[in-house]
Amino acid sequence: LPPADVHQRRELLDDLTSNPPGRDAWEVGGNGNFLIAAARMGLKVGVLGHAGNDQYGIFMENVLQEEGLLQLERITSNGSSSSNGEDSPQGEGNLGSTLVCFVLVDANGHHTFCSS
Repeated sequence: LPPADVHQRRELLDDLTSNPPGRDAWEVGGNGNFLIAAARMGLKVGVLGHAGNDQYGIFMENVLQEEGLLQLERITSNGSSSSNGEDSPQGEGNLGSTLVCFVLVDANGHHTFCSS
């Protein structure tokens, strides 16, 4: 489970994001899974979230495109926007990074979450 010390947790999260597991272990997560399931049932869906221009945001964008759900507008720190990430600056403070949550599972199958 994640360490209690906030600095050690930050180091763990930094290590996880810089050395992620293989993409076969990635998922778009709760909101993304719910969005996809609802759309597959024929419901009109929409979501407002935070997807950066990093590998995680691109992964989420690709999954949603494969499901036929994507109309993406990225908003930059200066308030401008661009559709589908075009001309959106990389690394604009927190806007350049996707919010990420890792599910950590111990040998007994207990899990916890570590997120940015």
